[in-house]
Amino acid sequence: MRAAAWLLLSGGLCIAMPAETVELKALRSRVVADSLQVDFEFSPGRPARYRVHASPDSAKERNLVLEFSGAQAKDPTHLKSPKWAHVIAAADSGILAIRIDLDEPTPWKANWDGNTLHMNILNRVQDGSAMTNPWLLGGLGGALAAGGVVFWLSGMQHTKSPSGDGVIPPPDVIFPQ
Repeated sequence: MRAAAWLLLSGGLCIAMPAETVELKALRSRVVADSLQVDFEFSPGRPARYRVHASPDSAKERNLVLEFSGAQAKDPTHLKSPKWAHVIAAADSGILAIRIDLDEPTPWKANWDGNTLHMNILNRVQDGSAMTNPWLLGGLGGALAAGGVVFWLSGMQHTKSPSGDGVIPPPDVIFPQ
């Protein structure tokens, strides 16, 4: 009876004891074919729990939200995260949230490798960079080429006849005798 009470008491203390807080050390991303792999590296261990969910209002905003319980980011600006990933650190709740902005809903897959969570999604993130849009680059290239042709043609002025009587003047070429 005494051992059972001790076991019950020690189990209750382990549950009541707060888990160690881990820190998000790095947030890396790379493009692999048509997918995007995002790595979340934690130290000294991995968070107690994590959850990935889509935005509840998918008609207005499209994003994925990753929530890590028992994790923190000491300096979110030091992480050098991409502009489509927003680190939302709430120190009082003990939950670290990361929002990934998307152009459209996308499937995802996440798996742990040690203390690193590898997340694979289709490359549908909101990059926001207009200079990487192929339609914009093609339009600018076409406009530049058309402007060059117009400028070139405007520089080639055709000489008109100096007389206004409709007689074609003789050519300026002197033929050998």
